[in-house]
Amino acid sequence: MLPGTGLLVLLGLWAVRTVRGREERARLVEDLRRSREQVARLSHEAGLAAERERRAREVHAALAQGLTDVIGLVEAARSRADRSPATARTHLSLAGRTAEASLEKARGLAPPD
Repeated sequence: MLPGTGLLVLLGLWAVRTVRGREERARLVEDLRRSREQVARLSHEAGLAAERERRAREVHAALAQGLTDVIGLVEAARSRADRSPATARTHLSLAGRTAEASLEKARGLAPPD
């Protein structure tokens, strides 16, 4: 083997290793980019899900409070129906307005379609 041949072989091996190292780094950078995109997407989806859950709890609370109020007013009307029909009608009217207001509030809390 000629003395310069060994040097050329070593230089060739170094060049091949350098190119392979660059290719590997490029693959790793691309993997990192894809991973970051996936994390961003999953984070966004988790945020949307959390917001839907929060809104659902608000709608549930509004409806539960409204229904509780309506039940109380209907019970009050029932207990006064024989003794004071006018008071019973007032309670029933208020129960209707309360139900309408609760429904409107729940619609305002619900996300748009």
